[in-house]
Amino acid sequence: MKPVFIFDFGGVIVQDTHEVMFGDLFKTYKNQIVDEEEKHNATLQFQELHQTGSKLFNLYKVADEKCLHEIDFWNGILAQHSSFIHTLFYKSNFIKKEDLITPELLSTHLKKNYLISNKKVLEFVRHLKSKNYTIGVLSNHVAEWFDYILKTQFPHPLHEYFDEKLIFMSYHLKLAKPDKKCFDHVQMRVLEYLKSEKEDVQLILIDDKKRNTEAVEKNCMNWKGVVFDFRTMDPECLPELLAPFLQ
Repeated sequence: MKPVFIFDFGGVIVQDTHEVMFGDLFKTYKNQIVDEEEKHNATLQFQELHQTGSKLFNLYKVADEKCLHEIDFWNGILAQHSSFIHTLFYKSNFIKKEDLITPELLSTHLKKNYLISNKKVLEFVRHLKSKNYTIGVLSNHVAEWFDYILKTQFPHPLHEYFDEKLIFMSYHLKLAKPDKKCFDHVQMRVLEYLKSEKEDVQLILIDDKKRNTEAVEKNCMNWKGVVFDFRTMDPECLPELLAPFLQ
């Protein structure tokens, strides 16, 4: 069977999005809190922030980029959590106490510190492509962040990393992982691109979230899942992880 490698973006090729950003800020703040009751209350506030961010991102990642913009996403979070977010940034020494928290500040902080590619992973992907493997992308991502990453984080032309017709973003598909429809759509498009039959192609999803790799193996034919998270795993292990599928 011909292997086709489908890479996730956030957590695999680039750092990640708002969830990791707020998580890092909260860890810094929490480590400064001595009083247990205050720490408990701060944890509850962070959990509420996380829930709000997840709900809004679930809408944002499949939304038409003409209808829902990044500023709408940040404004939705700030409408409910501006005071707590101000505390997170202030206690982490990113702003002064009198500074305001704005969507622009959140966007800039995210892009500067989190929408950053892992150069070792990129070079490995580029190496695979140079060996004539078919390589695509499937990510729950949004237009503005993905465009920013493409413009700033790839030192070589995109076609040196991926088959450009096999780049699938949730905001284009209006589908997101781990929905079976999302995986089925990608498989259909891959087969059309290769002009192949289903039984002749093995798709390998490289994703940082186990729920996605488990879902694709459980619900879809001729898919395998490989968990890789560059925040906790060395990119040097990628050749070993993918060895069973390399020809």
